[in-house]
Amino acid sequence: MKKTVLYGLLLVSYFVVAHIALTADGGAQWAALIAIIPIAIWWLKALFARSASSLRRCTILLVGVAGGGLGWWYWSRWVGYAEWVYLLQSVGSMLLMASVFGVSLTMKEGDWVTRLATIIHDGSLPPEIARYTRSVTVGWTLFFLLMAATSMTLFASGQREWWSAFINLLSWPLVAAAFLVEYGLRKLLHPNFEHVSFSTTIRRVTGALGKGGVPK
Repeated sequence: MKKTVLYGLLLVSYFVVAHIALTADGGAQWAALIAIIPIAIWWLKALFARSASSLRRCTILLVGVAGGGLGWWYWSRWVGYAEWVYLLQSVGSMLLMASVFGVSLTMKEGDWVTRLATIIHDGSLPPEIARYTRSVTVGWTLFFLLMAATSMTLFASGQREWWSAFINLLSWPLVAAAFLVEYGLRKLLHPNFEHVSFSTTIRRVTGALGKGGVPK
């Protein structure tokens, strides 16, 4: 629990500092530096992963050194395009989530939310709940597409402060709010269905992961 709170505070701090750097006069250098942090964390995790072989570690190390060298060599140009990096991060993450939900709608195994709900409820869902969970998958697909479109629209409008506030301060709170709205709607539309708690959801999903029971 303490680790979760700590990670949450670090994540919030990252977004707040990024927003300040993007909107402050002369903050381009800091914005560019902060943009590298997620890439550096990913690189370190990949480098020191327990499952990584010696060959993979050497490859990751060389790629990191080469990337760091290029970044240092082209630092002045990198600073000038820092905002584009943040745009790619925000739009890319939202489009990735939209694709995860959207593509699952075409899979014969079923859509993503329905498969997840099946795990949570021990392998079976009433037909009306299955229809509802499929509509939730559609809703999440449209939600993340709208988020990506909003980010691009604000960026194109030249309203840097509004755009930065949206991607750094509002995006993930809006995702959390969407979760709460969906939960409330589910209880309203299906009051007699078992609505498990968030902790129970995590426990059952992680248990299925440990047994290899997550649908493909």
